[in-house]
Amino acid sequence: MSSASVTPAAFLRVGDAIFLVSVDSSEGEGGFVSARRGQLGVCSSPTPPASFSHESVFVVKPQQNYVAARKLKAMLEQENKTAEQMAADPALMAAQAAVEREEEMNRASFSRIAGREVRYGQVVQLHHAVTDVPVAVGRQAALLNREGRRVVESEAAGDAAWFRVMPRLRIQSEGERVRLGDPIVLEHVQTSLRLRVERAGRMPDGRREVSATLEKAALRVSLYRPHGGAGEDADAPRPLFGGEAVRLVYEEEDGFLAAIASDLILKDLGGRLVPVVQAAVAASEQRDTTVAGGGAATAALVAADSHDDASLDTMWSFLNADITSGAALRWGGRVWIAHAPSGRALGVAGGGTAEEEGMAVGTIQLSPDEPAAQRRGLFELVPLDAASSGAVAADSLFRLRHVDSGRWIHFARTGSDAGAREKRPSLSEMSAKVTRASVAREEVEAAGAYTKLLVAGALSATVASVDDNVVSLQRVPLEHYSDCLRSGEWLPPPRPPS
Repeated sequence: MSSASVTPAAFLRVGDAIFLVSVDSSEGEGGFVSARRGQLGVCSSPTPPASFSHESVFVVKPQQNYVAARKLKAMLEQENKTAEQMAADPALMAAQAAVEREEEMNRASFSRIAGREVRYGQVVQLHHAVTDVPVAVGRQAALLNREGRRVVESEAAGDAAWFRVMPRLRIQSEGERVRLGDPIVLEHVQTSLRLRVERAGRMPDGRREVSATLEKAALRVSLYRPHGGAGEDADAPRPLFGGEAVRLVYEEEDGFLAAIASDLILKDLGGRLVPVVQAAVAASEQRDTTVAGGGAATAALVAADSHDDASLDTMWSFLNADITSGAALRWGGRVWIAHAPSGRALGVAGGGTAEEEGMAVGTIQLSPDEPAAQRRGLFELVPLDAASSGAVAADSLFRLRHVDSGRWIHFARTGSDAGAREKRPSLSEMSAKVTRASVAREEVEAAGAYTKLLVAGALSATVASVDDNVVSLQRVPLEHYSDCLRSGEWLPPPRPPS
């Protein structure tokens, strides 16, 4: 769980991407702070969850100014006008322009001081690494401790997002540099409340609640990725970092790697197979589901000519073998190929022998600390140019090799028709539609399964490396990745144990 490989220095700096681990807990140290559906909580397990890279990573930003934003908010609360009338009001127009200038000044300030060491007593903000939404202390009482306040993500947080970094240990004092790995206290500037992890009870999603109280509790700060990817060659092409959202393009087959749904089994329905839509409805209602054949999805290629640029099924991320490291990927390094919306990863079935022609390739539950998952789901990126070394550039061409078996990921078409297509259920997109409050269960069931048009064929792991199994990358725009998180277009989390 160490992130030493991405640490250019021992101290926390402005602009660093970090994660927080609970320290004061009845269960001992462990548990990663995560932001899910707008509220902060801590996962029960001391090991990082599959959702770590898009729920538990925050960027340290300097204290930002919100004077103009507060003025505009006050004006809007006092006015009793329609949207059209407000848009034509000169005073409101001037106030909006002032907010835009203030936001630009905040961005310039961040760029100017990024990389400077953070010191105890300094006021900072924590912004979600994907959505850029700041963490703040809300006005509502905490769910589990009515004497505390709820800790949330809020785009309109303003100065409610200001936190003072204070030392937890007596041997440290204000003005000293904050060392990575040290326990710290995050003190809310407005209220003087401190962030803590509730020791008793669970939130509805199974996490322990992070609240703001008068108690002096601690969180441990660790580095996920230094600001600007420090340690990388500034003159080299921008490398691909762990946790970045990408699409994998099979160049010769003109298709995008996708996670596509198989039939699911509902445990509480006697184990019978059910259509994928019905299963997604059950999942959205937090009913317990398992999967036929050991996988909730198969890996397939979506035809490029029918690919939706906003597709969730083809949204993947390469994670370092230690998923708490967001360091640049390196040729020869071990990686997970994670499908973020479903919490699953590409995997090879079974152990296999050298004599077997092909082993099935599908998706497995992403469980980074389980040896069985490591054997099935760790891959190596092998460059076309054998002389390539160091960081993996985002514009590289490569092949995928399964670490445990040494086999190569291969796509073989079925049938003689080179343009053959087949329709299959779409797991993540269909589930996203099901879980939206605006879609009634009856409407979903009547609509039937949401489908994808796939290249007819199958993925397998073969002994021989085939020349045409070349993969390239397309970065998913951060705005789209952020939209997916903020709109809740992800599979619902599993129901916590009763």
